[in-house]
Amino acid sequence: LGGQDSSFNMRFVEPWLYDREVSLGVNLFKNISDYDSFLEETLGGGITFGRALDEYSRGSIGINYEKIHYTNVDQGFDNNLIQEQSVFDITLGWRRNTVDNIMDPTRGYLARTSSKFAGFLGNAKFNKYYFADRVFIKGPGKITFSINGEAGYVDVGNAGDIPVSELYYLGGIESLRGYQYRSLGPRNFFG
Repeated sequence: LGGQDSSFNMRFVEPWLYDREVSLGVNLFKNISDYDSFLEETLGGGITFGRALDEYSRGSIGINYEKIHYTNVDQGFDNNLIQEQSVFDITLGWRRNTVDNIMDPTRGYLARTSSKFAGFLGNAKFNKYYFADRVFIKGPGKITFSINGEAGYVDVGNAGDIPVSELYYLGGIESLRGYQYRSLGPRNFFG
């Protein structure tokens, strides 16, 4: 599933909505992903509200909609891939940041978690959960050690209920070096 992406993303964030510690974010996007086995075009947008929970933590809730269209699907590719999907989801997020310096951290951690619930409207029906943590540990002299971990889980009943882009894949410089981008993962959703 390795491929190339073209994307446009316009985002506006008001960090202090009405002079309160509540943020409002609005985004619009269009992505074209040319994978080895198909072409995926996505158009959508969303609105997100966030709030500080304490000195280091922040929570958010977002409502998003996207329309996904698949073309140029290879005959040998999974036949569960439907030609067009619409995803309407509500996403809950939490993050905690205790690093001592955002530009050059030497101690602390960054933790993030999110839960995406799709299926209220649209033809995509799935739940997606994600957790990531990065810990910074001061070493001798000017050395800092960093340990990073990520985990995700997708709960879906039928293969046609989830867009391919919502599945988890490995490969590429950001996840597993030595493998092409998104080259490790499901080829046939339930086989």
